[in-house]
Parts: sequence; structure tokens; C-alpha cells
Amino acid sequence: MSSERSHPILILQSISSISFSPQVVLHSYFLIFLGAKLRINSQSKSLHYHLFTLLYRDIQIRDLQSSLKLVQFLLANPQIARSVISITLRPNYLLKANGERLAGEKELAHAVELLAPNLYQLQRFVWDGIENAPSKMWANLRAGCPQLKHIGTNIGNQLLDPDSELFAFSDLHSFLLTTELHYRDSGSLYTLHGEELPPAMWAMLIGRCPNLECLVLGDSGMMRMRSKRKLSIRPLLQARWPKLDSLRISNASILYEDDIFSGLPKIQFINFLNFHGHSLRELKYHDLSGASTRAGYAEPPPSGKGPLSPECLGDCHVYSKRS
Repeated sequence: MSSERSHPILILQSISSISFSPQVVLHSYFLIFLGAKLRINSQSKSLHYHLFTLLYRDIQIRDLQSSLKLVQFLLANPQIARSVISITLRPNYLLKANGERLAGEKELAHAVELLAPNLYQLQRFVWDGIENAPSKMWANLRAGCPQLKHIGTNIGNQLLDPDSELFAFSDLHSFLLTTELHYRDSGSLYTLHGEELPPAMWAMLIGRCPNLECLVLGDSGMMRMRSKRKLSIRPLLQARWPKLDSLRISNASILYEDDIFSGLPKIQFINFLNFHGHSLRELKYHDLSGASTRAGYAEPPPSGKGPLSPECLGDCHVYSKRS
């Protein structure tokens, strides 16, 4: 190969039409330029920019200060912000709540509000904070991110705002509502049959998201973050999502107060699973009142093509579709 053909810039240009993972491209980039020790000229600056944006396509951060710095960086570089596809912010990951951390999360949410109009290509946003973010942040994301189809939030020790813009989305493909607790659990939000979730949430999911593929309700399963907060999810049993692929539920109930001696929840639960049996590849539920063996119900195996294969891990019930 001639010296001209072996020039690192030409090598990168020659493979530019081939699809590689960001990790492969970045690794190749650094290997080539480390060996060549090139001075960054106008041509390599252009390549540097395109490769640099790959670093910010899928963002996951587990620290408050790092999250703030990242959002400020994107605010200062809107051309890079426009390339972001996915953001997951865990500003106080595995940390206990205090006033300073809660104030920091409000500051971060406000920064995201300002950033939202620049996130034109954003498809996924998860807010894994101590509490749900203010409604305005969700309003700005909905208005500024037309491709946003996957959203999630954690709720801690505060009641959900029934009028939150979190529940104003349409045509979502995935929705996550987790209940990880960053406080000492006093059980103040515990009710025997579960906390009623805002009607606006069910109106959004059941009425305006016919293509829902993934739904997560309840805690994430991490022992040290578990809450006594139980969610009432009875309206879920009326939903029919033909593309539902993954369903995970923890510390929830499908029972109403007057259902204790009724077989209706069991029937509705089985009907729900039977309808989704052809599309579900993952079904996991833990501490689901009205559907567990501890409540006296047999496990309802979904029907249809490619049945889900059951496992029982303690009181955690897992079904997965085997290829």
C-alpha cells in the first residue's frame, strides 16, 4: 500500500460507508491516530467531530455533579445535543435522600428543561432520581423531542401529581415507573390494596399508547432500595397491547378492597396474559397481590404460539420465551 493510500484519514474515509458500532469506530480511531501522531488539521477536525458525537448518542450517568456538567456541556454545544438518542440520569444512585441532594435534582431537572429543545433526535429518557422530576421538565421534553417514545421515572416518598405532564405523552413504546426508596422506609404510603395511580396515567397508556412494547411498574428488585409502597394496577388488566414484549411488575396489587373473595381478578389476569402470550418475551412479577401462588392462585401459563416458559424463584415469578 502506498504512503498516500495508507494515510489514516484516507483509511477512515474509505470505511465511512460501512456501519460499525460506536465502540469499534472509536477504538479504531484512537489506534490509528495514536500510531500516526497526526496534527489535528481541518480535515481531521471534521472526522473528530463526527466521532466525538458518537460518545454522546447513548448517555448514562450515575452522579449528580457529572449529570449537571453533562447537561451544561450539551447546552453549550447544541450541535452535539442534536445527535443524542438516549439519556438515563441517575443523579443520586444508591444514595440516601437529603435536602442538598433533592435541591440538586431540582437544579438538574431545570437544566434538562432548557436543554429539551435541542434534543431533537432523543428517543429515550429515563429519570432515576430520588423523586419524580417537576412537571415542566416532562412538558418541555414532550414539546421539544418529537421522537421521544421511551420514558421512565422513579417515584420515592411523594404522591404522584395527577396532573403531571408525565402523563401527557402519546404513542409511547416503553414506560417505566419504579418505586426505589432513597429514604428510611416508614411505610407512610403503604396501603393493603395498593396506592391508586392517577387516572391520567392509565388514560395515556391504555388510550393513547396502542404500540406499547415494554412496561415496568414497581421497584427494580434491588434489596437495599426496596419500598413498602404498593401500587394498585387493576386497570392494567383491561389493557390490550398487541406489541407488548416485556412486562415487569413488583410490589403491586390487582385487587380492590371488595375483591377479597372474588375470582374476577384471577380471570381478568389470565385473560390479559392469554391475549399477550403471542407477543410477550419476558414476564416477571414479584409480590403481585391477586396473582401469586401465595394468594391461592395457580400460575396462569400464557397461550398462543411460542408459549412463555415459567420459572418460580422464591416468590418471584418469571416467564421467558425460549427461541
